[in-house]
Amino acid sequence: MKLLGFELCNTRLFGDKLRIELTAEDKVNKLASDNDNICRAYPIKPGIYNQVLLGIIGLNASGKTTILELIYTIIKLLNDEVRLSDLEVATLLNKLYKGEDKPLVLKIWFYNGEKIYELKSEITTKLVNGVEKYIYQDESYKEKAISKVSRKNLYAFDDVKKITKRRKYRENPFLLEDMSIVANIPKQPICVNPMIKSANKNILYMHKAMNNAFIDFFDSSIERITKLEDANGNMDEKFEIRFKNDAARKYTANKLEICNLLSSGTVRGMSIITMAIDVLKYGGYLIVDELENHLNKKIVEWLLTLFEDKRTNPLGACLIFTTHYPEILDSVVRKDNIYITRRTTDYVIEAKKYSDEIKRNDISKSNIILSNTIDGTSPEYKYLRNATRWIEGVVNKVNE
Repeated sequence: MKLLGFELCNTRLFGDKLRIELTAEDKVNKLASDNDNICRAYPIKPGIYNQVLLGIIGLNASGKTTILELIYTIIKLLNDEVRLSDLEVATLLNKLYKGEDKPLVLKIWFYNGEKIYELKSEITTKLVNGVEKYIYQDESYKEKAISKVSRKNLYAFDDVKKITKRRKYRENPFLLEDMSIVANIPKQPICVNPMIKSANKNILYMHKAMNNAFIDFFDSSIERITKLEDANGNMDEKFEIRFKNDAARKYTANKLEICNLLSSGTVRGMSIITMAIDVLKYGGYLIVDELENHLNKKIVEWLLTLFEDKRTNPLGACLIFTTHYPEILDSVVRKDNIYITRRTTDYVIEAKKYSDEIKRNDISKSNIILSNTIDGTSPEYKYLRNATRWIEGVVNKVNE
């Protein structure tokens, strides 16, 4: 199953509409320098390609992390892993739900079993024993003639068959109010690891034993690192480490103590790549907030290439990430898989495709963003000037 995109309407943060597409809009062709193993986008069916990289860039407080959380939640919803009553979902909805007698309308498009589905959900609240709870009102649609798909407008189906309404779902007419009908659509599961936030940089995630070729890439001073098992054969999240300059001595630490022995960059890098291996195996999704945190640029570039190479990504896994550093985007060849978040004049957040703003692909993306060619991608000079003057006044006041 592949997520194709979603649209969210009537939100507090994103105004009337937020639309994110994971399908390729521009042509999918190879550069003269590309080899046969390069896969800039993954073919789902003739004329439809899913992105293998999706980057989001913007200033601080421009909604990047919230969009990541939304994508992560939608994938878990399709996987039947979450419901509206779950704390993580309710917390996200509290950010988004506008109220004012308008439902939060969510449309999700996904590909499953040679079919394209649209799930439309209206999320509202109601009082239950004096407590406000979120509830679903949703419908699901399935493409009937899968050959009639427009490249320009993937979701404008010429022939769509409505397959169900929630209240008429025959297999389970008593779905709970916080459970979407998507739970009853037979589908292939999606592989997705826990969303990696910047705050998780000190937590190590790794397989039982990692190959030295992998370990040396991050820290060549490590002789061996192994995840330990307890007496019952269960992983207890403790690690044994030996260093090359002290091979006779072993160190033991749990996943939180590990940064006393290893650098934050090593821990974060090993965790991200380990999770990448998991999703690359099954064509899943790796979602990383602030990809550049604690990582050398070369490691980030290498990670991007893992998703663009058929040999390491045979099933079309997708890396979805945010970044504050546009130089990273210079390593992304496509321009329709980059979203720019910014605040409008009325302080509503919008997410625009880079390709909708810039038509040429032979100009450095970092120069475009840092120069504020796309308005709202770089801090305005007046704000920098005013902040500098304020700091100048505070510093010099001490010496008066």
